[in-house]
Amino acid sequence: MDILSIVVTLFGVCTSLGLGVRQIYKGLVRLDAGTYRGTNSNADPMLGFTTETEDEIADIETNRQIIIIWCITAIATVSVVSGIG
Repeated sequence: MDILSIVVTLFGVCTSLGLGVRQIYKGLVRLDAGTYRGTNSNADPMLGFTTETEDEIADIETNRQIIIIWCITAIATVSVVSGIG
């Protein structure tokens, strides 16, 4: 029973972290002045801006989401190690 409760808690925390990271990332994208709904409104071929392929964009999004996960994990670890007192 103890093992089952640990596993269920672990899956619950991972799911919440994953969904939260996606929301945080999309919120940060919306705060970017030149980006709305995932498209760069400042991209102009005459100015030399290049458009990335969908695979490159997915890789960039994944890398940034991993960085957000590491930051949240670091903050939570510091909080747990520091204790209440």
